[in-house]
This record gives sequence, C-alpha cells and structure tokens, in this order.
Amino acid sequence: MSPPVLQLWVERLALDPAAWTAAHALQLLLGATDAPARVGRADLWELEALDAPADARAELGARFDAWMRTSNLFMNPGRDKALVLDGAPGDNGEATGHVVCVDRGLAESRAHGITVGHAIGGRWRIRRGNVWTLQWAPERAEDVPGLIEQAAWAKRRHGGLLVNAESQDARLYVAAWDCPALPPAEEAGAKAQAGGSDGGVA
Repeated sequence: MSPPVLQLWVERLALDPAAWTAAHALQLLLGATDAPARVGRADLWELEALDAPADARAELGARFDAWMRTSNLFMNPGRDKALVLDGAPGDNGEATGHVVCVDRGLAESRAHGITVGHAIGGRWRIRRGNVWTLQWAPERAEDVPGLIEQAAWAKRRHGGLLVNAESQDARLYVAAWDCPALPPAEEAGAKAQAGGSDGGVA
C-alpha cells in the first residue's frame, strides 16, 4: 500500500491581492458572462509519510496539525488560516472548480521534509503548489467544466494568467478532489491547446 499523504491548505485571512487581480483580469479576458464571480487562492502542501503505514494517516494528521500551529514553517498565524484536509478542498461549494498547479521542478522542499521529520518523526517528502478556487453563479453549475478550462488557460500578453504553460504543470478539479492533488513530478507540462489542456478536468 502507498504511504499516507497529508494535505495542508493555507490561505490569507484578509484580501489576497493576487486573487483580486486574477478575478479582474478574468473579467477582461473572458467577459462578464463567463468569468467567475469569485476567485480565491491558497497554498497546498502535500506531505508524504515515507515510513508510515497507510492506516496511520489520521494519527499523523493530528500530530502534524498540533505541531504545525506552534510553528511558522507553513503558515503565519497572524495572517493565514490553515486546514489539514480530509478528502475535500478547503474552499468548496456549488458551481466551484479548482486549478491546482506546481512550478515545474521546484515543487519539492527537502528542507521542510527534514524539519517535519525532526519535529514528529519519520521521513517525509513534501511538495508545495497553488490552488485557484473559481466560483460561478449557481445557474452556471453545469457549465463549470468548460468554464474552468477557459479560465485556467486564459492568456495575458506575457503568458498564462492562472497557469503558465512554459513553467508550470496543472490539474483541474470539478466536483472531485484527489489526494495527492498536485501534478506529479513526472507529468508532462500542461500546455494550452485548442479545446483543452494536458491537465484535464477531474
């Protein structure tokens, strides 16, 4: 069986300037009819417990959660809120989709893995990515799979808005969530294509 994977969702308590800018840009790029009504952004950390049995996930999650809140390694308690996920994204709802992306070749953090190992024991492989949460009006729920594809690969003059196809890999989720959710290191780079992307919609 595969080692257990913990997912940590970290987002700003206050307004996130990057999310506000992305929401405004999508209004311009997609038009008011197809642009999401709300855009959010969060860090997603995935922590693979390399030495632990698969059934140890709940225990490890509780130990990590207690330690993480006493440390500033993953979040700033005065600025951020953090959730250890339990099989679902930290920001969900009707007519909502998620764009999960990683910087190609830069997602893994050995320093974080070593620190967590010292704190709660074991060997850890830790990767970090970003999650864009896009929410449309409830009456557009059936259209979200197509709309999120358009939004994820929307391009500004100098590259992708939510996903930069030249340097990032991405996966799209609608009414689904994987653990792990981050694109694996060996996955081919996500590229904007006519009618879709390499990432696909889960």
